[in-house]
Amino acid sequence: MYKTVSESYIQSILNKSLFEQLYHPCYNLSAMLGDKDGFMPVSCADKIISSIALTPPGIVSISIVADEVSSAIPKEEYIRDISSQSFTLFNEIVNGVSKALYPDLGTRVSPILEELHRLSPALRTAISVLYLESFVIYYDLLSATTYTGMANMNRADLDRILNNIRWISNTLEDNLNGMYDLIAMIRDLYRTITYVRSLNILFDDTYVKRLSELEGGAL
Repeated sequence: MYKTVSESYIQSILNKSLFEQLYHPCYNLSAMLGDKDGFMPVSCADKIISSIALTPPGIVSISIVADEVSSAIPKEEYIRDISSQSFTLFNEIVNGVSKALYPDLGTRVSPILEELHRLSPALRTAISVLYLESFVIYYDLLSATTYTGMANMNRADLDRILNNIRWISNTLEDNLNGMYDLIAMIRDLYRTITYVRSLNILFDDTYVKRLSELEGGAL
């Protein structure tokens, strides 16, 4: 399922103090995203921007039809918000000014985007948004330090993303069409982000957070 991983790049750029905690989630995210040394392949960017419509300050336009919602399985509602950094990245890609892109000429592969053409419009949108936000998580982890933790995502953002992954997974299970590999990858991504959310060193135990608490403030 996983064809490309920027392993050498991850090993070279990760903060040494966080390497043990972040290597495996970065490896897993790289495998899902098909990045090239932290850059998003243009071929992947083209796929997601054709499937996403956003309105300020970062609201996803998604149309969920009745047959995508099974009454037999309780399902979280899809949360239509995205993080501010994801919204910024999307607009930069659309406007052709993003420095995060790699001109791959189709040589890089994101396995979670390969089946987009077989999915309903709502699932295409939801998975494309998931790709976009997972890229921001990946970038945050690659640049994380014990001083700042994650720069652009907080636990509330990760909770929202995890909710939407559950929605995607349940909806895929209701409309299988033989896409067992895609469901397995979505579940792998869920486990990876759940692990990232559990790391206090990225959120509660950063130097900036502790300094703010000592000064009697709150970030």
